[in-house]
Amino acid sequence: MEDDPNSSRSRPSRADISGRNAAVERLKNLRGQKNKYEVTEMQNVYDIVDEREYSKKINDRQRDDWIIDDNGKI
Repeated sequence: MEDDPNSSRSRPSRADISGRNAAVERLKNLRGQKNKYEVTEMQNVYDIVDEREYSKKINDRQRDDWIIDDNGKI
């Protein structure tokens, strides 16, 4: 075992340090500003079904044998 505990640590390369510094500078420049992110309107997120279709989907889902045992058999 080595006596110097710092010798086993890896040090970040110069590219890593400069990338971090650039990211910190960008964050400092954004301080105090509001984020300008726009949410776009999504359409057709939900399926519109009547009561009969909904009941059929639920019944089909409940009848489906989806549990598989450890041997891969239903």
